[in-house]
Amino acid sequence: MIVKIGTVCSGVDAPVFALTKLGINFEHMYSCEMDDACVSLIGQKYKPHEIHRDMWDLAEREDIPYCDILIAGLPCQAFSNIGKKLGLQDERGILFRALTKIMEKSKPKYVIFENVRNILTHDNGKTFNIISAAFAEVGYTFKYKLMKTSDYGLPQGRVRVYAVCHRIGDKDGEDYMFPAPIGLKVTLDEILGGKAERKIAFTVRVGGRSMPIGDRRNWDGYIVDGEEMRLKQNHVAMLQGFPADFYEGTGVCKTQALKQMGNTMTVPVVGMVMANLLFDGKKLMEVAR
Repeated sequence: MIVKIGTVCSGVDAPVFALTKLGINFEHMYSCEMDDACVSLIGQKYKPHEIHRDMWDLAEREDIPYCDILIAGLPCQAFSNIGKKLGLQDERGILFRALTKIMEKSKPKYVIFENVRNILTHDNGKTFNIISAAFAEVGYTFKYKLMKTSDYGLPQGRVRVYAVCHRIGDKDGEDYMFPAPIGLKVTLDEILGGKAERKIAFTVRVGGRSMPIGDRRNWDGYIVDGEEMRLKQNHVAMLQGFPADFYEGTGVCKTQALKQMGNTMTVPVVGMVMANLLFDGKKLMEVAR
């Protein structure tokens, strides 16, 4: 089996990288991303059949390619605790409407979306209920789980909601189970190249760099071998499951690289979520290698 995958709000296409790392046979049908630096990186690293720049424009098409797995890294800023939490009053917060249009037209077997944990409780849970109702309207239901990066191999405290959505009545989707935690496989010392005072890294974020190490907003500063150290792009890439040399030769500057890694899904987490997807009762790992 060759699994067909598409991504929207693609970022640096962590799910596509994860499939490659897992040795899954796949066909990359399309990516959809508006950020110029991310689009350039997608073209260099993955070469999907199609790259779209506007999710709403993609949703209006009548010939959206079919995907077995459609993955949506919907923007989290509308729901994040560090943002204004405007939710559905933020244009980024209603992109799920474009997603459901794409789902209704192209009918993927699975849709996976990821977001910050606060999406579950935003507006006393009303926002999440609206999103789940919108999915049901186009024939999909879903299971979700809070997943912490440090439970799935990498020493980072990042917690995100992962939802696996499937067509109502699809037995494969109904029988889906999220992967069990596996613990750390890499230490923070190994990533930072010295003895760190912490065991688990702060969550990699988009902004707010260079705060004093003692400041509660600090996320990129560490004491390593007794001295202050600031994360570089190779460090944040490894904390998210990419290789240290991921950005070499791409022309992506440090500022853009850190922004991209703050926005991306963690490679082993999304990889294990996908590996457990069922196709005719068998896991993806068993049927697409």
